[in-house]
Amino acid sequence: MARSVFAYDKDLPENPGRLPWLKPDVHLVRDGKAETGWRVAE
Repeated sequence: MARSVFAYDKDLPENPGRLPWLKPDVHLVRDGKAETGWRVAE
């Protein structure tokens, strides 16, 4: 995992299968009901 410029107290979520050189086609949305607190939205 790449190192962050800012220190965080936990790992940040990632979009599964995301390729950094392609334009994003989905994004993460905070969701309190999800297991991780985030869900993938299109």
